[in-house]
Amino acid sequence: MPNQSPKFRSPSEDRFPPLESLQVDEAQEINVPPTRRTATQTLPQASVPPSPSSPWWARALVNLLTLLIIAVGFLFVGYATYIYRNPYSPLNPLAPATPLPRVITATFLPPTVTVAHTASPILNPTAPAELPTLTPFPVVTPTLLGERVVVIPLTPASPSTSPFAYVASTPAYQPNANGVGCAWLSIAGEVRGLDGTGQRNIGVQFTNQLDNQVTTVFSGSAEAFGVGGYELYLADAPQQLPYQVQLMVNGQSASEAVLAITSQKCEQNVLVLDFVQVQAYP
Repeated sequence: MPNQSPKFRSPSEDRFPPLESLQVDEAQEINVPPTRRTATQTLPQASVPPSPSSPWWARALVNLLTLLIIAVGFLFVGYATYIYRNPYSPLNPLAPATPLPRVITATFLPPTVTVAHTASPILNPTAPAELPTLTPFPVVTPTLLGERVVVIPLTPASPSTSPFAYVASTPAYQPNANGVGCAWLSIAGEVRGLDGTGQRNIGVQFTNQLDNQVTTVFSGSAEAFGVGGYELYLADAPQQLPYQVQLMVNGQSASEAVLAITSQKCEQNVLVLDFVQVQAYP
């Protein structure tokens, strides 16, 4: 086709030269027959040698260590619980400090008025014409009667047979009236002479039966309870406290020692105990 476009002509041989044909000698070919796999044939697997087992004593040692760790854990939990409930136990190496008992003491000023003992009516050797009638104290065993105040003579005595110039009258309760209300506890009263008037400068000695601490105040130092009034502050809250109360003159006992037990009620936080002279002081 003389009019055929060069675009559609077949490539010339000079542009794409033919490759030389490779001649393979059939005699030199190695025929390898294909391997046929049966249905039951499996691929070869690598064999793993079995690991040697641990000895029996090693396994027993591991079990014992496990049990020991569990037991120590239980002991630690029990010890921690005990210390939490008993922080002051001797087993606690970091125990808090033991709180000290609270001791309340009161220091009273000496009386402002000093009366010479030569002028005191208790030194008057003249006996009165007649003695006031007082009910003798019963002899009973000291006991706590609930919240009641108990005043108990320590030895039998009566106005006619007592060797002392003063005897304690029947005690009474009353609420505190100094403005602090229930935040108060005291023993107070008045010392009265043969004529019934208050006497000053008579020592009133208090002995705490719990710790044997002795405190002395003087009549006339608390005029809220009379001319010969006295008062000993004990605590800032009502409670039961046992005190031995006794009058002292020139270092000598002037009255029978009595046991006074305070009350723990707010309306009874002042124990009033009067002492009345029944005979001339020797």
